[in-house]
Amino acid sequence: RGGPVLTAAAVTPADILRDAVEPDRLPADEWMTLARDFLEKGEMRLAIRAMFLASLAHLAFRGHVTLARYKSNHDYLADLDRRVHDRPELLGAFLNNVRTLEEVWYGTHEATREKAERFTRNQELILGHEEPSMRRL
Repeated sequence: RGGPVLTAAAVTPADILRDAVEPDRLPADEWMTLARDFLEKGEMRLAIRAMFLASLAHLAFRGHVTLARYKSNHDYLADLDRRVHDRPELLGAFLNNVRTLEEVWYGTHEATREKAERFTRNQELILGHEEPSMRRL
């Protein structure tokens, strides 16, 4: 996309609170910088949301999902299932994170440090995912 280059400093908590925030507004590493900042401040709900946006940005960059405003989290899961169905660990990590995000973002569950830590472990698997041809031997 054309337009100004945005950085994590240019994205505010108010931006993350908007359901319409676009995952490709920042690269995955910048979303993760925001997530770490939120974790340090004890803002687990915002940290989980920023990590989820990072995973969508990363998966889109890798060509595993196609971002679109009209898509739900389950649409992204279906994209991922179609494109990397042979990687159950990636699908499982993403599914678990979708469930956690929906519990704390749209549901009534508290965003605890334990949930954020579990989300982070799944996130590391998602962001660390490489195509077999790109793995170092």
